[in-house]
Amino acid sequence: MKHRALLLAGPFVIVAFLAFASAVGLAAASGARTMSLKSALTARQEVPPQTFKVIRASGAFSATLVKITKGYRLYWKLTFKRLSGKAMSGYIHKGRPGRHGPAFFHLCSPCMSGAHGRAYVAPAEMRLLKDGLMYVNVRTARNPAGEIRGQIRAAAG
Repeated sequence: MKHRALLLAGPFVIVAFLAFASAVGLAAASGARTMSLKSALTARQEVPPQTFKVIRASGAFSATLVKITKGYRLYWKLTFKRLSGKAMSGYIHKGRPGRHGPAFFHLCSPCMSGAHGRAYVAPAEMRLLKDGLMYVNVRTARNPAGEIRGQIRAAAG
């Protein structure tokens, strides 16, 4: 019985593999590029400083930036733990380390750890991401300006 299921599934696996290989081949032929991004979010990086101190709050942001026809597609994931309460919202902001900056992209609200999604990024914003001039900020009711923050950096490799 198990062997019959494997024989029936075989053609589907082959078709799925060929579709994946074709997509990868088309991406390579079209000059598609990707970049991995990451950020470690901590309370110490928050600007302005937390109103309600929660030093152990932390999080992580990871993303892949994929070149598309006109700009880039950002596929992202946000996780966090030990916040003072529910995460009310998460944003990507433009800004240098240690400086508050304007919101660029809304990630989620309310946020659950493990939130993920995608966004369009113009070439000018891609350069800011690549140069470490954007950060992720997670807000809570006790820290409405932000509870944890982390600069976005290009991941090694």
